[in-house]
Amino acid sequence: LWAFLRAYLLRAGFLDGRRTAATYTVVAALCVPVALALAWYGTVQLERVAFGLPQRTVADLWNYSGAILASVGYAALLILAVKRGVLGPVRRTLAAVGQMALTTTCCKASSLQFCFSAGALGSPDGSTMRDSWGWSRRSGCSSLFSAAGGLCSTASALPSGCGDR
Repeated sequence: LWAFLRAYLLRAGFLDGRRTAATYTVVAALCVPVALALAWYGTVQLERVAFGLPQRTVADLWNYSGAILASVGYAALLILAVKRGVLGPVRRTLAAVGQMALTTTCCKASSLQFCFSAGALGSPDGSTMRDSWGWSRRSGCSSLFSAAGGLCSTASALPSGCGDR
């Protein structure tokens, strides 16, 4: 259910922030109180059946419904805060952290792939080595190419437009 709702909200422009601030205000004002009421009712029902199965299955539906509405309401509040500029300093800080995390991920992927491939730079004569499991591995340039492959696969997993300013 959540996957369908998320796809609809994304296609409708809700999660992208393309709606007006009034839309997000109304959604947050409706969803959050209703979600809290559903969660409260579900908790009361769970206590009534002493959290026993199979009776709790129906009571859990109230909590699940409340959780979905709460997530939509909290998303609306967060998008509204971003649209109004309340989170400006936080956004700039998180953007810098995200750029650093991407750099760290790429460097870690390439360096660890390079270090833990068989023999790293390899033996001076480029001979075949055995790793800790006894598998025969070719050392030397193969580890360098596998490190570059690890970096390329990390970079290709990024969404398009990532890092554009």
